[in-house]
Amino acid sequence: MTSVGYNERSWGIDVISNANSILDGQSRPIARAGGEISLKAPNGRTIFPDVVLFGDHDGFHIRQGWELKFPDTPIDDHDLIKSAMEKATRIGVDSFLIWNVNEARMFIRDSHNKTGFRLKKEWGPLGIRSRKMVRSEKAKWLELLRKIIDDLNDFFEANSFSPLTLDKSFSDHLFADIIERYAPLAGRSIKDISNKNAQQDAMISRWWREKSVDYGEKPSQSINFDILANIHITGWLNRFLFCHLLKKTHSKAKKNRVH
Repeated sequence: MTSVGYNERSWGIDVISNANSILDGQSRPIARAGGEISLKAPNGRTIFPDVVLFGDHDGFHIRQGWELKFPDTPIDDHDLIKSAMEKATRIGVDSFLIWNVNEARMFIRDSHNKTGFRLKKEWGPLGIRSRKMVRSEKAKWLELLRKIIDDLNDFFEANSFSPLTLDKSFSDHLFADIIERYAPLAGRSIKDISNKNAQQDAMISRWWREKSVDYGEKPSQSINFDILANIHITGWLNRFLFCHLLKKTHSKAKKNRVH
């Protein structure tokens, strides 16, 4: 029987962890796996690729996104493919992969296909047909994970699909997604600091009296900490992006990581 709490998200974490163990020490197109990118859907939802493959350890180059499901979701499920395709389109990458433990499929961009993508490669099936088999048959899907990563590395080496660079991935919707996701948390943190530190509170209050009108607010109104959080996050994102872009023209920037 499947252990309590082991669900698709739990499996996704296992996939990322094991993928990075497989990739450790290699020097091939896929440097690492993660799951830290959020996207804004047209209906306002924030959506997350389950796995993101990067072409570098710093996360500057995005190679591919994966959509993961348990075996009770068919590999040809319309919603599964549609969701993966939407995320790939919004990220701007040329391929995506779907995997329901039992089978995996990779799609690549094809302008001649009405969906914009076509099926390129399939893996499996493994004979893992139910949720309760996901943990008990770990050796099977782990071996398939190794095969998928090897095949994808071969694919990226043999094809001209370049990883999406950070400056391109920070398009308007990704930039806005990061701000929307973290600004409320940062706003609450700044407010807590203001309540506990009189000096910080005085500085923030002075800033609000001088700058609130620039953001459509009135100095007499309560401080909108979300606005202050937006400013801080935007500033750090701009610094981060600028430092990365410097690497293209300044050799010293290539020698030092931004912390």
